[in-house]
Amino acid sequence: MATASSSSTIPNLSLTFNCKTYVDLKPSLPNYLTFSSSKLRRPPCLFTVRASHSDFEAAVVAGNVPEAPPVPPTPAAPAGTPVVPSLPLQRRPRRNRRSPVLRSAFQETSLSPANFVYPLFIHEGEEDTPIGAMPGCYRLGWRHGLVEE
Repeated sequence: MATASSSSTIPNLSLTFNCKTYVDLKPSLPNYLTFSSSKLRRPPCLFTVRASHSDFEAAVVAGNVPEAPPVPPTPAAPAGTPVVPSLPLQRRPRRNRRSPVLRSAFQETSLSPANFVYPLFIHEGEEDTPIGAMPGCYRLGWRHGLVEE
């Protein structure tokens, strides 16, 4: 009678593979995988997840939101970088917005009805079927008159 083995082989496994850095993998040895190798071992990871996704979501819903990590400090400018003082303006200059012609010349986005595409779905059936996620849109049957061979 043949028995199933619970071990598996992972091809091309790096010798520095650390089970703690992967989700849902449990280390078979206390800290990390060890192989007969002369390579140095890595220290165990410092980051540990103590709650599952469902525990975290339940805590957030209950109002127990964890603190955000501290914001890293902004690096200082390299030595020799010139300091440019800002202009002493009381309000933002509007030189490119004097007239509608100038405004349209510098306008970044112009959106008109020509930019929109009406969704059109055609299926192999003969009758039109409504699309639940898109109210007012239908999958049109091939006999609707839009598709002719």
